Amino acid sequence: MQGTKPWYASRGVIGPIIVLLCLILSTFGYKIEDADREALTNAVVNIGIAVGAILGIVGRVQATKRIGPAAKTDATGSSESTGNQEE
Repeated sequence: MQGTKPWYASRGVIGPIIVLLCLILSTFGYKIEDADREALTNAVVNIGIAVGAILGIVGRVQATKRIGPAAKTDATGSSESTGNQEE
């Protein structure tokens, strides 16, 4: 495996959650077919990805600081900024 992704974008996590929900619903008399479970899993994954994208955009728009290199911390714990910064 290469790279990472959030849990809500993983069919390996969402699929079992959907199956568990379907099992609980079947206990109360609802019947959900296998094809419906697969479609529901895909829909939930896509919604999770869309929510993540929207939150990322909103977070960037509301941010008060520019994106740039991280500050370096020396042995004393003080940080010095890298790159050119306007004061």
